[in-house]
This record gives sequence, C-alpha cells and structure tokens, in this order.
Amino acid sequence: MDIRKLDYKTTLICLLALVLLSGTLNAQSLLFYSSADNDLYMRLKEDGFKVKRFDSPADAVRMAKAGDAVFLMAASYPEPDPLNKIDQTMVNIIKQKQLKAYIEYPVAYPGLNIPDKPLATRLERGVITSDRLGQELAPMTLLGIHVMYSLSKLTIH
Repeated sequence: MDIRKLDYKTTLICLLALVLLSGTLNAQSLLFYSSADNDLYMRLKEDGFKVKRFDSPADAVRMAKAGDAVFLMAASYPEPDPLNKIDQTMVNIIKQKQLKAYIEYPVAYPGLNIPDKPLATRLERGVITSDRLGQELAPMTLLGIHVMYSLSKLTIH
C-alpha cells in the first residue's frame, strides 16, 4: 500500500491503525464495529487481513479474545453514530481482556462529556512523533490535514 496515494482521512486512520497494530500483526483476526463500506475495514480485507465485522461495539468487544485488536469506528463519520456508545461495562471488558482498542467518535464514554456536533477545521498540520512508522514517516515529519473534525469541547468529568 502506498500511503502517499491515500486521502487524508484514510491516511490518518491508517497511521493510527499501524500504531495500534504494531505487535498484533500475527493476531488471528481483527474485530471491527463499522459500516460495511468503512475505508479502513475494506483496505485491511483487501490486504489479506482476517477481519470480522460486527453490528454493535458491544458485540465486537464481547467476541474479542485476550489481546485482540478491536476497532470501534463511527459508522457515519463525522456525524454522531448513536450505536457507538461505550459504557463502563465495555471499558472493564477491554481492560480485563487487555484489548488494543481504537475508538472513533463515540457518542458516549464514561467520564467524558462529548459534544453533540464536531468542530470542522481546514488546513491543519500533524507531526509524526514516533520512530515506529518507518523511514518514510520519520519523527518530525509534517502531515497536511486538509479537513478535520474535532470534538473541540470534549471535557472530562
């Protein structure tokens, strides 16, 4: 996969996925809550990963084995996904099973006040801060993020 040919969202998600997946690439399967046409889900399937998709975040977490990678992706990013709710029981299971969980745009998460609408930004920059992404994405490499949605008033209670 040539990361330079991907759009900004796919690139950002792939970078996050690489960090999450480091050390789990030999896993039996990757578990997803997402829409069937999610770009990362489709890309991983195309690249030969064994990917299982579930219709709810709770099902994905419940079916995960200890140490699995679980992606809980917003089905309608950047619009709120009413099914992508993370409750304390799910957090406890994620911790107990030591899952590697990537959670995108949940509408609820214990201890967080999540705003109803994201803030849209344009022409932001990201900086690579790890050497785990290889020579082409070395530390201090700048990334252009042309459109980004942020939960700007996310607060912890």
